[in-house]
Parts: sequence; C-alpha cells; structure tokens
Amino acid sequence: MTIGGRVVPATVLPEPERYRLVAAKGKPTPPVFELHPSREAAEAFHAAISTHCEVNLHASSVDVHTAEEYAGMRLFATGDGLSGFAVKDVDELVSVFSHAGSGRGRALAAQAVAVGARRADCFAQPQYAGDISGFLPRMYIEGGGFCVVGVVAVNPDYGPPPDATHVAILAVMDDPPEEAVMFDRDGYDAACRYRDRLVHGHSWGL
Repeated sequence: MTIGGRVVPATVLPEPERYRLVAAKGKPTPPVFELHPSREAAEAFHAAISTHCEVNLHASSVDVHTAEEYAGMRLFATGDGLSGFAVKDVDELVSVFSHAGSGRGRALAAQAVAVGARRADCFAQPQYAGDISGFLPRMYIEGGGFCVVGVVAVNPDYGPPPDATHVAILAVMDDPPEEAVMFDRDGYDAACRYRDRLVHGHSWGL
C-alpha cells in the first residue's frame, strides 16, 4: 500500500464485529491494513500523519510521535493512506488521524479495539454543561466501546484546541466504574495510572 508517499508492505485486517454498529450510524467502514514492521513503514506513517497535521485545523488534537518511536509500535492505515492509528505498549491507542470530513473515526476506533487497544485519551470539547464527552470521546465510545474513566482539566501549556476544556481518559473494560474520576490540570499522569490499573486488573487506588 502507499502511505506518506511511500509503498510499504501491509496486510488487510478482518472486518471487526463493531463495524455493524458503525455502519448503522451511517459512518463509513473502510478496510484497514497493518503495516509490516520496518523503519520504512515507521517513516511512511510519520510522513502521513505529519502531512495530515499540516492541513488539518484540529491538528493539535493529534498525538504525533517521531519515526523512531513509531518503529516500536504497531501501525495501521486505510488503503488510501489518509487515515490511520498506532498501538503502543500492547494496548494503548495513539496517533489516530483522518482527513477532515471522512467520518472514519468510529471505524478506526472499532478496528483498534479489535487488534487489542484498551486504553486511550483525547481532548474533549463539551457540547453542553456537564458533558464529559464531546465529539472526540464520543467517537471512541460509539466506535470502539470505550468509556470515560477519568477527566483531566485542560492544561494550556500543552497547546490544546481552543474549545477544549478537559482531557478524557478512556478505557475498554467489562465492568467500568459508575462515574469518571476528576483530576486537576496537573493530574494527567495520575489519571493515566488510575486507568491503567483499572484496565490491567490492579488496585483501584489513585
């Protein structure tokens, strides 16, 4: 397949069961490929996501890593190379990107969970008072079955989107807590540790 201006080997993935739910919402369900691990694949993925961020108004919402870091992750993309995601440390979903207006976000989340992703986080732009989801978290919730387990007040030092008020800490789990735990603007690391303990079956303590 071609991604980031390069041709790299890739294998198409089976269609996940959650694609039925995604399609029921009228969203596209494109085939997704896993790039074969190589330095060239990491550089191609980095080039693709970097180009995406250059032209996308919401680029500050995308977690971009270096090509060296991508070389240690599983990398995935649609056949046209315009959408994709990465999975690091076995089950953490990062670097989800797609060209504006494609509507592929839910499909990407569904496919990510199908390949093992269980943890994620993203900026949230609430649509009403008390809303802890907003557009991006809802994409993960509806597409991949994630739930919000933590809410971190946005820290302006990290260059969030102008309308973001917090970071949603997300997890896929069979028995999620009834309410998300609130953290202050310096509590991102603590929130991630809390989520990781939930996902990996350890103590619920903070």
